[in-house]
Amino acid sequence: MRFITKISLAAVMAVAALPAAAVTIDFDTGSANTLVGGFYAAQGVTFGNAQFTGNFSLAGTSGSLAIRAPGTYVFGSGNAVTGSFTALASAI
Repeated sequence: MRFITKISLAAVMAVAALPAAAVTIDFDTGSANTLVGGFYAAQGVTFGNAQFTGNFSLAGTSGSLAIRAPGTYVFGSGNAVTGSFTALASAI
């Protein structure tokens, strides 16, 4: 019985040691002027206070969409877009 327990524990530890698959979100899968919310929950990310918007072809952008706080172009901590991640993030 101890042998089986040790094998099971070793298998669990081996799976836990595997690196997580990279997740890339480009925002182009949404629809302009709709809330982002849990749109990317399957990839492990949920956004708060965010909606899809055009990226205005600004330098450094790609695709056609970005995200912003709904209904405003006012920036600051009182109007922040938030992101909740189900796993540790190494780059955002």
